Amino acid sequence: MLHDSINIVSNELVWEAGYEYVYDPDGMLIDSNEVVATEFVEITLLEYYRRYPGKVELMSFVTPYGINLDLGMEGKIWYFDVTDYVDVLKGLKRMTIELGGQRQEDMDIKFLYIVGTPPHDILDFRQIWRPASKSYQDILADRAFEPRDFLMHPDGAMFKLKSVITGHGQEGEFIPRMHQFNIDGGDHEYQWQLWTECSTIPIYPQGGTWLYDRAGWCPGEPSDLYEYDITEHVTAGQVHNLDYTIIFASGSTNYQHSQQLVTYGSPNFTIDAAIINVNRPNPTAAHQRFNPACSNPVAVIQNTGETTLTDLDIEYGVYGAEILSQSWSGSLEFLETAEVILDIPNYGFWQGSSNTFTVSISNPNGQADEYAYNNVYSLTYEDVDLVDISQTPVTIECRTNNQGYQNYYAITDIDGNVIFERDDMENTTLYIDEVTLGPGCYKLRIDDTGDNGLYFWHQPGFGSGFIRIKNNSGVPIYNFDSEFGRFAEYEFAVVDMTGTSEIPSSESAISIYPNPTRNRVNIAHQGMDNTRVVASVFNSAMVKLRETEYTVSGHDFLNSIDLSDLPSGIYFLKLSYDDKVMVKKLIRQ
Repeated sequence: MLHDSINIVSNELVWEAGYEYVYDPDGMLIDSNEVVATEFVEITLLEYYRRYPGKVELMSFVTPYGINLDLGMEGKIWYFDVTDYVDVLKGLKRMTIELGGQRQEDMDIKFLYIVGTPPHDILDFRQIWRPASKSYQDILADRAFEPRDFLMHPDGAMFKLKSVITGHGQEGEFIPRMHQFNIDGGDHEYQWQLWTECSTIPIYPQGGTWLYDRAGWCPGEPSDLYEYDITEHVTAGQVHNLDYTIIFASGSTNYQHSQQLVTYGSPNFTIDAAIINVNRPNPTAAHQRFNPACSNPVAVIQNTGETTLTDLDIEYGVYGAEILSQSWSGSLEFLETAEVILDIPNYGFWQGSSNTFTVSISNPNGQADEYAYNNVYSLTYEDVDLVDISQTPVTIECRTNNQGYQNYYAITDIDGNVIFERDDMENTTLYIDEVTLGPGCYKLRIDDTGDNGLYFWHQPGFGSGFIRIKNNSGVPIYNFDSEFGRFAEYEFAVVDMTGTSEIPSSESAISIYPNPTRNRVNIAHQGMDNTRVVASVFNSAMVKLRETEYTVSGHDFLNSIDLSDLPSGIYFLKLSYDDKVMVKKLIRQ
C-alpha cells in the first residue's frame, strides 16, 4: 500500500440546534428556548484505516479433529516452504499461533535453513491486507479487503500473488463460492472456486465430520494456497490497484484471509534443474495414504533455470544396492514442476544395506547444470510388510455396508497390472476371495464412490463394513480402517524366505522383535519344544557375521542375539531347524 496517512476532513466548531433549558438554583425547570438550526451537517460514510501492528501470516493449518485421534508417540510432521518470508524473519520478531488450534495438541515449530542460491532473489514482500476474518457483507461492500494501490518494485522481474482463504460459518464452510482477484479494474484476471476435497486427506480417521468437503480447508491439513504469477498484468516501478471480492454469498458466511504480494529478481541460472521432493516412498504425514510403498518411486523435478527444460537424466537407488537410471523428456518453463515415475524391476530393488533412497539428476537439456547443490534428494523410508510365499495364497475378506454398490477393490502388481478385482457388490454381504501371488510387490486398494468409506459415524443409516487381507493360515496380514473416506491402499511384498519346500506347521510359530532394534533382537518360539536351532546373522552382502546354536525348551521359548556391536544397517537372520530354513530381514538402528 502506498501509505495510510490520516488527513483531517473538517475542523469547524458548531452548536447543536434544539431546545435550551433554564433551571432555578434548586434545579427546577423554569423556562426553555428553541434554538433554530441555521445550517445542516450531512452525515456521510467516512473511509479510514485503523492502525495495527504489522502482521504476516507464514502458514495456515487447521489442526485435526481430536476425538479418538491417534497421532502416535512421535506425532506428525508437516513441511512448509517459507522462503518468501526470508526478509520478514530477519531480526527480532514476535511469533504467535492463533485462532484456537493452539489449544489442542502440543506443537513444535522448527526452521530448517538451506544454504545456497535460490532460483531467483526475493526483492520485496507485502502483506496486501492484514490477515483477518470478515463477513461476506463487509467484503462485498468493500468495508474489508478494499481496493489498494501498490507501487511495484522498480527492479522486479516477477510478481506473485499468494492467497489463502478459508470459509467459516455454516454456509461459509460447507458451500463452494467463486472468489476473484482484480488488477486495475475491468475484468477479473483471476477467479477460482474455493472448495477442498476432504475424503482423501492423509490423517484419517479423525473425530467429528472430518471427511465432509469444505471451503479452502480440511481438518489436519494445510489450508489451500493459491499462487498466481501476475507479472504480465503489472509494470515494475508503476502503481497498480489490487482488489479482491466474491461473486455471491449468503447466510452465516465469513472468510479468514491472507493475501500477499512477492517480488522477485531475474532467474539466477540459465540452465538448471532441481529435484525438490520424492512422493513415494515418503514417510511424512502428507504422503501417508500412499506409504509405506514398494512400487515404482515417484520423484518431483523442477525447472530452476531461465531456459525451458526439455530433458534430463535421472539416477536412483537404495544405499548399498544397484543404481538405476532413466531419462526424462517434456517441457517445463521456469519454476514449473513434474512428477516422474521411476521404473524398478522388482521388489529386490529395495534390498540395500540401509533404508536410504536417493535420486539425482544431471545433464539438463544435454548441458552442464549450472547449480549442482539442488541435484540430489535423499530420504529414509519405511519397509512394507513381508509375506512369505509359504503363506500364500492370500484371502481378501470384505463385508459391505448398506451401500455396497459404491465399493470396488483390486490387487495390482508393481507394474499396475490387475491380479484380482471385485466390483458390483451387494449390500451387507461378505465376500471371501482367494488370490494366488508369486514373489513381488503388490497393492491392495479399495475405493468408495460415496467418499464415506465402509463406515462413518455421522451416517449411521449406511451401516458398517470391513475389509482385510489374511494369509493361508487365516492370520490377518492387514486390517483396513473402515472409516477411510474415498479410498485406502496397502502395499506389501511376497518373498521366498524358506530354503526348502517344507513349511513350519500351523502349531509352530516364530516371531522376531523388536525390529528395527538398537541392540538385542528376541526370537520367540511356540510349539517347537526340543527343536535344535541354528541362528546365523548375515550382512547385506550375505557374509556370515556370527552364528549360535540352541535348543528350544518348552512350548514357549525365548532366545536373544546381541547386535549392539554391529554398525547401523540392514542384516538378515537365518534360522535353520529340522530340515527347514527361515530368513528374516533385520534393521539395526
